[in-house]
Amino acid sequence: MKTPDGYFVIYRPQYRTPSVLDLHSRGLFKQRPTLTAPFGFQVLADQEFSLKLQCAWLEEKQIRDDAGQTWHFVLETRLLDLGHNLGLDAATLEQKIPHPEYLNRLDQDFSQWKEAYLAKEEKDMKKKITASIQDNKKQLWTRLAGMNHDWVMATLPRRIQIFKDHIYHLVKASLFTSYQDLGGKLEERQLIRMIVMFNHIFDNDQTPVFQRITCGAFDPEDQAWECWIGFVGSEDEALRIFKTMDTVLGPVAQEIAA
Repeated sequence: MKTPDGYFVIYRPQYRTPSVLDLHSRGLFKQRPTLTAPFGFQVLADQEFSLKLQCAWLEEKQIRDDAGQTWHFVLETRLLDLGHNLGLDAATLEQKIPHPEYLNRLDQDFSQWKEAYLAKEEKDMKKKITASIQDNKKQLWTRLAGMNHDWVMATLPRRIQIFKDHIYHLVKASLFTSYQDLGGKLEERQLIRMIVMFNHIFDNDQTPVFQRITCGAFDPEDQAWECWIGFVGSEDEALRIFKTMDTVLGPVAQEIAA
């Protein structure tokens, strides 16, 4: 199930796979898919501190699509706004989710999470949401890096050698010192590795070899950047390395292009 663009999952119950949340976003099925949980929900947040509750369940009903095909099971989804008090309006829920058994499960699971979330030491809700989004980002960075690890590493040594043979001598005097001036702590060989990896990933991000996450949290155009952050280890360090590249390698690249 696809999350809305720009939103991160800050909570999802630990449903066993495959749950209803694992179904594809088109949501049409000829036969009833095997599911460990017929109903599911997740709590979403975006960078503007907007909170939403996304619910899904499988409905048995016959529909015909634009191509004339008939489907017998449909993935129903609902997206509900949550205030910073994480309140749910019972009347709205009953209207949006016409299944008492699902409402009971939602009430139990959501209430348990809400109580624990609001009891966290950090009382400022915006800071709390920011921390939750950051945790989710780290999970997605790690996942992207893992998905693309094999092809990135397969030819990385050769690309590093090409960089050393043809580019490094042009920037040797300033590359590492510029990075250190920005507060960088990596060794020079590690810096070179991350720079080469950056170019390697972006050279291939529009090819079939690059694996993407199909969710709304990351814009498809940003996933190469997010993948590289996963390899670097932190967003701050990635920005530091990128600024070094822009300052030192940018002018060299322009000279070569000219």
